[in-house]
Amino acid sequence: LTNEVVKSYSLEQQMRILSWNFDKSNQIKYVSSFEFTKYPFFGVQFHPEKNIYEWSRKEGLPHSLEGIQVAQYFAQFFVENCKPNSYAKAVQ
Repeated sequence: LTNEVVKSYSLEQQMRILSWNFDKSNQIKYVSSFEFTKYPFFGVQFHPEKNIYEWSRKEGLPHSLEGIQVAQYFAQFFVENCKPNSYAKAVQ
């Protein structure tokens, strides 16, 4: 999602943009994380698990303590937000 797309679909009234990022050429600014204001929907435009599980040197992924903690935060956040789901309770 770019700022133009957010505005063209009037998404700024429905979602809270949490972070922006730039493409590899540093030309296009895009939404990298967001949450909806009315519904428990969240989204990221990256792979938060990569820091823990991918070790490609060309990617330059941070494997520092902080990098791993951020990945674990996203995992825990996802799990905690799935728990209240009534569908998840029905299939257990």
